[in-house]
Amino acid sequence: MDSLMETVAYRGYQIELHWDNDHDLDFVLCDEPCAVVHWDYRGYSSRGNALHDNCGRSLPGSGMIKAVHDNDADELAEDLGFERRDTAKRFGFQEDPAFPWHYYKSMDRLFKGMLYYSGNETMRVEEIRSQRETYFYVWYQDELDKYAGMKNAKPMLESIQSYFDGEVYGYVVKDKDGEDMKGTMSDSCWGFVGDVSYCLDEGKSAVDWIFDKVRELRQKRVKELLRNKVPLLVRQAELYG
Repeated sequence: MDSLMETVAYRGYQIELHWDNDHDLDFVLCDEPCAVVHWDYRGYSSRGNALHDNCGRSLPGSGMIKAVHDNDADELAEDLGFERRDTAKRFGFQEDPAFPWHYYKSMDRLFKGMLYYSGNETMRVEEIRSQRETYFYVWYQDELDKYAGMKNAKPMLESIQSYFDGEVYGYVVKDKDGEDMKGTMSDSCWGFVGDVSYCLDEGKSAVDWIFDKVRELRQKRVKELLRNKVPLLVRQAELYG
C-alpha cells in the first residue's frame, strides 16, 4: 500500500510526506520505565497482552491495572482475593453494619492500603482508546522519578496516543522533477510521532541544507572555471545544463 500522504514544493525541491508504518512501541517509548497493555474484557492476564513492558518490577494482572485506573477498591479487593468483610479489618477499619465496606468514608485510605499491601502503591494508569480497542499506559511514579527526575508522564502518553492513531510520519527529499536525490544530497528521515508539521519542518531544514550545499559547491566550481579561463557558454552549459 502506498504510504505517500502529500508532496510539498520547497526551494526547487519536493518533500514527500509519508505515513510510517514500520515502527513499533519499543521505538516510540525507547527505555521509558513503563508498560502498554491491551485491555481484554474477558479478563485475560495483562502479562500476555503487554505490547511494551520496560517496568522495573513484575507487571500485575489486568484486574489490578483496571482497578487502579477506575480507583475501584471493590475491584481491587476482588483481584487480591480478599473477602469483603475481612478487607476493612485487615487494614484497621471498623465496619459500619449499615453499609457494605466499600462505602467507608476512608475509602481512599483503604484503596491505598491495598495497593501498598500488593507492592503497587506508586502504580499509575491512564487509558488510551484507539478505534474499538482499549489500552492502558502503566508506570510506577517512583521509577519515573528516578529515571527522569519528577518527569511528567503526559507527553509520553500523548506520543502513545499518536502512535495508536497512526500519526507516525517520515519524509523523503526529491529533486524538482520528483526523482530521487543521489549521493550525499539524498535525504530522508522516519519515525516522527505526533503532528505532521514537525516532520515537514524537518524536511524543510534538510532542503535548506541541501540548497546551501549545492550553492557552495557551484560557487566553488565557478571559481575553478574562471581560474582556468573556461568560455562563458561552456561554463553555463556545465553549471546550469
